[in-house]
Amino acid sequence: MILRLFRLSRLMRMVRLVKIFEQCDALYLMLTSIRASFAALAWSSALLVLIQMMLALAMVTLVEPYLTDPNSTGDKHDVYKYYGTFTRAMLTLFEITLGNFVPVTRLMMSDVSEIYVIFALIHKLVIGFAVVMVITGVFIQETVTVAQTDNTIMLTQKERALNLSAI
Repeated sequence: MILRLFRLSRLMRMVRLVKIFEQCDALYLMLTSIRASFAALAWSSALLVLIQMMLALAMVTLVEPYLTDPNSTGDKHDVYKYYGTFTRAMLTLFEITLGNFVPVTRLMMSDVSEIYVIFALIHKLVIGFAVVMVITGVFIQETVTVAQTDNTIMLTQKERALNLSAI
């Protein structure tokens, strides 16, 4: 008899837990959206890394004469920190794309050439805004698709609507 009461209490805890999770539709939607958008994440990451790799190779090639020229003025160590190697250039380009592009641009503008401003602005406008915003739009579309096609979310919303209309 005591064992049956213990099982019943465990069952009641599970029912209470399910009711709590019913209140967490947003959490459920987020988790299912993240699960559904892994393919979009993989493809968008591959595209972004490929573009950044090409630009990093170009920047390392363009900055190399400045770094090896003994007569060049400016702080070569800071320029090397940003564009001295391929991996440093990749990190810098991701910083320009997703973070603060101003310190890198000001350093390159003052030490290397003012033409760098054109590269930085075009990069920020095309990659930083256009490509990243298209990727964001794909993720939003995946979330909307999950929200519209998930049976659990639709049933919960209809149940709540019926409960509200009955009151």
